[in-house]
Formats: sequence, structure tokens, C-alpha cells
Amino acid sequence: MEKTQTLTDNTLIDLYKQTEEEKYIAELYKRYAHLVYGSALNYFKDRAESQDMVAQIFIKLLKIIPNQNITSFSTFLFTVTRNECISKLRKMKTAANALENFTEFEKKQDHFVENAASVRLDNESPDKEALVRAAILELTPDQQRCVALFFFENKSYKEIVESTDYTLSQVKSHLQNGKRNLRNILETKI
Repeated sequence: MEKTQTLTDNTLIDLYKQTEEEKYIAELYKRYAHLVYGSALNYFKDRAESQDMVAQIFIKLLKIIPNQNITSFSTFLFTVTRNECISKLRKMKTAANALENFTEFEKKQDHFVENAASVRLDNESPDKEALVRAAILELTPDQQRCVALFFFENKSYKEIVESTDYTLSQVKSHLQNGKRNLRNILETKI
């Protein structure tokens, strides 16, 4: 039984490709985790996020190494680290932008049914939820579809656009009109 500490990076990679035994990647982890962490810390400026990224990268390596022709592991690892960090930052930025856009949209509107009604639905009996669902059936089909996707399936505007044939402005319009009409229907019934 060979000692993994004495093997070269390329030998460890070759052995992992042949056996898929994680001990070979574990040795690479011991050698390079601190460098991946430092690189991730440069991107995220957050210790916990950087530690999570180290784990994610080495888990990814388990999957991708068998299909790669790696001549220099350190160069390969640096490239994977950079790409994964940039990808994560993009996802974080997209999520932050979506939240900011929704917050901005929410500020421009009067009262949102989802704010008041959904809080009431969480705290009240199922009869109220049934009342809301019945009220939704009184909306136009386009409004019904958008309201149901937004409130009951927690879809974002973008996800509604992608899952329907509506444009973003149509989704916003259907939701805005649907919420207003729903509020009016519920006010007459409650």
C-alpha cells in the first residue's frame, strides 16, 4: 500500500482516474485547500463563503477529473477555482438584482395583496385560503395564471415569463391588475 503523501499530483490524479478512490483527492485537498481558500477569499471577502467554496470545488473535482486531461494540477485547480467563484458571484449578483428590482417595484405600488393577504393566510384558518382561491377564479384567465404562479408556486416575474407566453410587461400588468381585482373581490366577501 503506497503512501499518498509521497506521490506526485499527476500520479494521484492517474490513480484516482483508475480507482475513483477518494483518498487520492483527499491528498490533493490537503495540499491545495489553503490555496483554494485564499483564492476564494479574494473573490468573496467572506470566510464562511470561501470555506463553502473550497468544499464545493473539491466535490466538483471528484466528478470532473476522470474526464479531464490534466498536465498541471495546480493550473487546472486555479482555473476551476476562478470559474466557480466567478459563477457563484454572478448568481449572487443576479439574486441581489432580482431582490432589488422586486423591492423597487413594491415601493412604487400602493398596497400589495401578497403582503397583507399572505400574512393573514399564514395566520388564519384554511377557510380563508379557500376563500382566496375561490376569489382567484373570478379573475381573468391571464390574471389567474400569473397570480397562481406568483403566490402559490413562488415564481419570480422572470420565471413566469419563461413558463408562459407572456412578456415581462404583460406579467407585471396581469399581476398588478389581478392583485387589485383580488383585493376588491375579497373586500366584498370578507
